[in-house]
Amino acid sequence: MNEWSNNLLISMSGMQKGGTDRERGSKDHESGIEMLALSVNPLSPELCWTRPLTDWLARQLCQFKHLFGENPKRKGWIAHGNNAGRGPDCDPLFTQVESAAKLSDALLENDPKNRGPQ
Repeated sequence: MNEWSNNLLISMSGMQKGGTDRERGSKDHESGIEMLALSVNPLSPELCWTRPLTDWLARQLCQFKHLFGENPKRKGWIAHGNNAGRGPDCDPLFTQVESAAKLSDALLENDPKNRGPQ
């Protein structure tokens, strides 16, 4: 993988296709602290991952399903950006996030037919 593909991520935000989310960060729900970067899930599997890539992708997507359930106006995005550290839950924080593709709402709906591996 090249450097750009290592920075592919899933984001749930108000980005527009081709737009950026540079000014926005995430909010830690437990403490209420505003993060200086956007909380994301990486699409590149960790070195310890031994299952198929599709299982990794399904798992990463499922991490954000609750956000869609809380606010269906939020959209899921495949994006890329710069790793800026980790948040309080050890979630990756990225800056200069730019959208690459919008995820289908059907992927984020709470429908058993759309769930990944269990």
